Amino acid sequence: MSEHNIPILINQYIAASSGMTKKRKSIECLSKTIISLSDSKLTKQDINVLIEFLLNKLIDNDQICLQYSLMGINSLICKKNFLGDTNIEKILQQLYKNYDPKKNLAKVRYETFQILLNLLNQFNQYLNSSSIQLSNLYIKTFIHIASGEKDPRNLLISFELNNKINANFQFDNKNNELHQQFITDLFDICFCYFPISFKPPSNDPYKITSEQLKLALRELLPLKNDTLKTIELCIKNYSKNDATVIEEYWMTIWNALKFEILHNDISSNFNPTNNTIVASDYDEIDDNDEFKPLVLTLVILNRLISTLSQPEIMLHTVVEELKPNLEVMKEKSIKSSLILSSLGSTSVDNLNYIVDFLFQYQIWGKFLNIDKKEENEEQQEFDTNEDVSLNIAKQRDLIDSIGFVLTAYQVLKPTAHCHLLDYKDYILIFLGQLLTITSNLEKTLKCKIIQQLIKLIKLPGYLNTNELELILGNYFKQFFLDTTKTSGKKDVILQEIINGLIEVSQDSQITSLTIEFIINPILNQLLTTEDNDGGDINIETFQFQLEIVGDLCINYQILEVISIRLLNKLPIINNQSNNNLQLYKIIINLFIELIKKIESIQQFLTNSWYKNFIPKFMENLLIVLPLENILHNNDDNYELFEIVGDLLGLIIKFIDVSKHQEILDQLNQTFITNNNDDDDDEETNHQGPFKYPSNLLIEPNNYINVYNKILSSIDKTCVFKQDVDQQVIESIINLIYKIGNDDEYLRLQYLQTLCLLINKFTNNADFIESKLKFLEKVEEQDFPITKKILYHLKFLYGY
Repeated sequence: MSEHNIPILINQYIAASSGMTKKRKSIECLSKTIISLSDSKLTKQDINVLIEFLLNKLIDNDQICLQYSLMGINSLICKKNFLGDTNIEKILQQLYKNYDPKKNLAKVRYETFQILLNLLNQFNQYLNSSSIQLSNLYIKTFIHIASGEKDPRNLLISFELNNKINANFQFDNKNNELHQQFITDLFDICFCYFPISFKPPSNDPYKITSEQLKLALRELLPLKNDTLKTIELCIKNYSKNDATVIEEYWMTIWNALKFEILHNDISSNFNPTNNTIVASDYDEIDDNDEFKPLVLTLVILNRLISTLSQPEIMLHTVVEELKPNLEVMKEKSIKSSLILSSLGSTSVDNLNYIVDFLFQYQIWGKFLNIDKKEENEEQQEFDTNEDVSLNIAKQRDLIDSIGFVLTAYQVLKPTAHCHLLDYKDYILIFLGQLLTITSNLEKTLKCKIIQQLIKLIKLPGYLNTNELELILGNYFKQFFLDTTKTSGKKDVILQEIINGLIEVSQDSQITSLTIEFIINPILNQLLTTEDNDGGDINIETFQFQLEIVGDLCINYQILEVISIRLLNKLPIINNQSNNNLQLYKIIINLFIELIKKIESIQQFLTNSWYKNFIPKFMENLLIVLPLENILHNNDDNYELFEIVGDLLGLIIKFIDVSKHQEILDQLNQTFITNNNDDDDDEETNHQGPFKYPSNLLIEPNNYINVYNKILSSIDKTCVFKQDVDQQVIESIINLIYKIGNDDEYLRLQYLQTLCLLINKFTNNADFIESKLKFLEKVEEQDFPITKKILYHLKFLYGY
């Protein structure tokens, strides 16, 4: 029996069968029989008959029958005797007219993608050379099958087919409207999937990963980018050689490119907080970056309008087309605002046109309480009902849209009058009132409002002093005060304001206003918050307030203010009997952090701190840590001595080195010289700013830690007065022996002093050797720490 009799017999069997099960089994049997046959077994006539038979089954509504019919056709296409000129058009026509992918399961749709792929792989030359009608039919069929596809396995083939169609078929996008539509549809079919966020289910039988889909789609990107780059280059060249070509075709280019922005996600690539809409280094973006086509689209549109002799004609067309997207806030509103702002960033005149359009009552004016033109006599009150009509998501989009316009102004830095200045008051009031009435639970919206208030501050020459004071002294100040008084922790809203102020405080005027309206009011709140059950300062609130102040300190001007204000708080802290040491620690750690931070940004000398900060600081420190009441076994005291030494050592480190010898002399005069004389004149006793009322070589004290830290910061070129270093070393060794095991912490501090003196200031080898021998005797007293120090000293000097 010939194979071409098989479908006749099966068809007769199907007609005689009353049940769907037999029909399904028959089609399955036929399909599997075809697949199992060798490539050369069937004749041309056999294949033609089988194709005709299986195509007639495409109208069946049964998924199983349809699947096996398509599998059979797929197999026949790959047979040796398949005739392309006889069967390809019939297959494509049936798929285009009688097959609806939306009604079928993914496994059925998969077979149609395989049919198109096999046809293109087997008959590529024929499809391109036979007739333009056949090529068009193939592309139409692909678009019909691929539109709306969501299955990952099918998408892999869809991306592959799209790539091959773009590579193998010729498109006349200049004169052929159908081909223009093909190009648009082919782009939309693949690029509507940006960005891919596919996560395969645990039971996925095909094991397709998100990375596979991204790689498949990425192969299409260079083709699209090449097209966009070619368009950009054409505009550039024709603008120099024959601008009339641009005048003739700008509408065509606009119509071809506008959907790139309108139909894609822009949120990941275009941020209204940026300083530019299109980055100046956009060409360095990798061609495989899925967002590069969006950037190139805006670049082309900007170059296009900059080339036109009458750009207002293009602007008129663009705003009229985009107007329906903007009259009511919806999905494409922010995308339309991006396009308009990008065009506006090309010149002040273009920006003025865009601003006047966007801020008219029918567009944004109704939300910003801008009067209608016919109602200019009396300004209306702010109508919150108009704003409430926008849900939170739409309010966020409106804020971002305004942000793109502000960015256009920022790009231009206009010196001539810009119409955006005419709407400054409306923008300020709208943002300020929306910030005030919005719940703190709507953190994203509040952050977006803050971002645009910061953007207003950044715009060169846009706000005057009163308007800057409105933002900092009204909108931001109260938020800081309320949060630092009640919260005790930073949330994203507060952090957004801090980040914004840090960014704009490079300007000296903004720094002064930040000090006046933010930092000083916060510092005024210090030491005023009381616990419910007593009069002690709330440590957590105090630390949080200083943390905020520290975050805002980004230059020396602010650091100076903070140092003066906090020094003036120390006498108040001294009266806090229960937690004054803890408050001191917080302040000192803040100073250490800020000095390091500012020095890393821009180095400065702390010469003035030596005379202005240290004396007052030491005076207060000696009150909170008086010599006569220091408890040697108090860990809080130990920690405070450590960080006091760190702070004073840091200040000395950044004083002009030429002054270090004088500082060393004053340090020694203050801490290790007999101060019991009656000479209180500073010029005579040379104590400088330290004012230590005792002698560390006579009365051992934990203030030796402070002395050590300062001494370690003194430049090594400085010297002790003649023979003083040897006398001091002898005194220290005696003290170490005297302290013994009574106070290990104190003994360790004096051992560190000994190391510093020998390492930095003593050059007499004989003297050092004699003292090391003495220490060996001390070692016999079984001082474990002394043993370690002695070992390092011997190693250092080769003994």
